[in-house]
Amino acid sequence: MSGRIEARPGGPTLVVTLDPHAPLDVPLPAEPAEMDQYGRQFIPRLVVVREGQTVRFINSENDLHNVHVIDEAGESLFNVGMPVIGGTYEHVFERAGDYRVGCNLHQQMAATVRVTASPFIGIADRDGRFAISGVPYGVYDVEVRRGARRVTRVVEIDGPLTDISGMW
Repeated sequence: MSGRIEARPGGPTLVVTLDPHAPLDVPLPAEPAEMDQYGRQFIPRLVVVREGQTVRFINSENDLHNVHVIDEAGESLFNVGMPVIGGTYEHVFERAGDYRVGCNLHQQMAATVRVTASPFIGIADRDGRFAISGVPYGVYDVEVRRGARRVTRVVEIDGPLTDISGMW
């Protein structure tokens, strides 16, 4: 990679995506990704999904909350009330981009849903380590992103169903 992005404890999360140069038929995950409301925060603070994938929002505490999602243009995508303990709402994210998630009742609650076209996504741990499994051979654009900072390069995977791991 041209440049290095350091993982910082408490800082923005590193996200690694591999975009294949050739079309691949990789099905969407069967289960929705989940973002919970607990302790007046969203857990996790970052959910990364593919275009067309469902995100399930959950309220696991005895506080009234809402889920207000705003797209990159500043437009409200949806704003729904969440019943206490066990309230859920599901939404299919169709377009790639970053979506801000908030609770209007508790302004300190903030999170992000990142939607990507890439079928291969890894989220690094606090030390910058990540793993992506089931990557078939081929040529890929690899992007490592932390917040607005991005580093990219082209890599060739020369064996089928390779496990990709690394440290950034």
